[in-house]
Amino acid sequence: MIKTTTPVALLRTGKTASGEAGASWKKKHARFEAFSFSALVFSALLAIAGCITFGLQANRILDGHDEHRRAAEASATALNILSNIQNMKAGQQHFMLTGDVSFMGPFEQGGLELRKNIAILDRMVPQDDGAAKALIARLRMLTHSQLGGSPAAVPNALPPAVSTQELVENSAHLRTLQHIIQDLNAGFRQRQLAQDKATDQVVREAKGLFALWVLSIAAGFCLAFWYGAEGRRLLRREAQRLALDASHDQLTGLPNRRFLTEWTRNAMADSVRHRQPLAALFIDLDGFSDINNTLGHDAGDAALVWASEMIRSQIRGADCLARLGGDEFVIIAGGLAPAQLEGLAQRLLQAFAGGRPIAQLPLGALGLSIGIAQLSLDDPDIERLLADADQAMYEAKRAGKRCYRMAADGHSPAAQKAA
Repeated sequence: MIKTTTPVALLRTGKTASGEAGASWKKKHARFEAFSFSALVFSALLAIAGCITFGLQANRILDGHDEHRRAAEASATALNILSNIQNMKAGQQHFMLTGDVSFMGPFEQGGLELRKNIAILDRMVPQDDGAAKALIARLRMLTHSQLGGSPAAVPNALPPAVSTQELVENSAHLRTLQHIIQDLNAGFRQRQLAQDKATDQVVREAKGLFALWVLSIAAGFCLAFWYGAEGRRLLRREAQRLALDASHDQLTGLPNRRFLTEWTRNAMADSVRHRQPLAALFIDLDGFSDINNTLGHDAGDAALVWASEMIRSQIRGADCLARLGGDEFVIIAGGLAPAQLEGLAQRLLQAFAGGRPIAQLPLGALGLSIGIAQLSLDDPDIERLLADADQAMYEAKRAGKRCYRMAADGHSPAAQKAA
């Protein structure tokens, strides 16, 4: 059977806030949807911006690697020039000492390689590197002057006498060229180190930006998911509230007539199928009008809530308690024999006789008139069951109130006043 386990406090809170909730839940849902959409858009824009940024960073890193490679190639070319000069000098000195024309082969080959390497080096050095350009121009000038004074023009000449002065000048010339190449190479090395440092800085920045980018996108998607979930949760709560308002009493939290009819129809089907008894207890509050008229509607509402909680405390969890309206309540109980139904009615009467709904009222200020009817398993009818219980309740009213009557035997000796 269906159990009525809806918390009274929840429905009472729902009643007081139903007006405000009904007016504001749409605005809240719209805000959640807007925040979720904004978070998604933010994440998408951040992803696009990150792709552009990392593309630029990648280009900077590639440019740095290219610059490092060019500086390394320039340094290697400068070392080749230094090797060429040393080979040329060695060939020239051997020729001057021996007069053997074969020693001029390395000198002439070195000269060709020297001009080519100087031209390559000049193209490698950027135009804004004025110091390197000046050194290359000086290197070209000294190399040209040295090649112009070569004895290669007289290959069949006899070995000339080499003076000490010429050897000193050649040595000094070689040292000058070596110093120029060393200065160039040092400059290229500094460029490599500076470029490596700049590239490392760009890589570190890219790593930091990547971590921040990933965290920001993750945060954006988390916010979008959270706001979307909150919007869906709000929709579910509103749907539950609307369903609760449609099937439950706002004041007491008890099921209303609509819920009672559906519940009783299911309970009746189970009762007929399993051949188990099903009964309805129709309850009307005695003394409620006096409380409502003398103390006001707030006191009347408090009395109704107290009465619903008191009745609920005396029935089973499998029974259904509903408020039909005003001060009328109905209990649908299954599987109880007539004696058990009478015992339930007596417990209800005793509970109300020993309690007070409001502090300023005396004990027993609120009583019950109870009518009990049982379902005919051979001819089940919900309307007749409730009508018989209602008629039995009016018989209890006519009998003096604060008592119960059975619809099947209204004159039973057991159907007497219980309080």
